[in-house]
Amino acid sequence: MSDEENEQLNKIVAATGLTKQDYIIKCLLDREIVVMPNPRVYSALKGLLQNVYDELQKFDKTTQPDDEFLETLNFITKVLYGIRGE
Repeated sequence: MSDEENEQLNKIVAATGLTKQDYIIKCLLDREIVVMPNPRVYSALKGLLQNVYDELQKFDKTTQPDDEFLETLNFITKVLYGIRGE
């Protein structure tokens, strides 16, 4: 795993409120990941959203987002809709 992939994984794990081990096990076993909102989760989501904003600032009309960026957006969306109960 590259340093960038590890950093991405750590950010996503932090936004779930799970331990890294629990997150990986749930993913491997294809189990639902339930995010329990708390201040630490909101802080992690805020950090992820700041990263998305910073990346968007670099885009121009010809820029295509990479798969990692799109996966991060998809993850944030799922977590926020889950917290809202949708």
